Amino acid sequence: MMSVSEISVRVEPGLKDNAAKVFQKLGISESEAINWFLREVVTRQQLPFKERIPNRKTLEIMEKTDSGEDLTEYGDVGAFYREMGI
Repeated sequence: MMSVSEISVRVEPGLKDNAAKVFQKLGISESEAINWFLREVVTRQQLPFKERIPNRKTLEIMEKTDSGEDLTEYGDVGAFYREMGI
């Protein structure tokens, strides 16, 4: 038997339970899923999914949008497409 290392992580109970249900449907254990994730990180030398951290300009625009600033409303999709030149 190969030697193993243990990892202890804190996760939200609902997240763990929901993930366990998905893993069960896939026929894998939580340990197998975590090992799979870690192997992908090592192989790719990055996360196995796109994780993007917004730059300053994007964050400013997101904050304005959340507060309702600088929004443009269109009566219908066609008006939006015309404005965009599509």
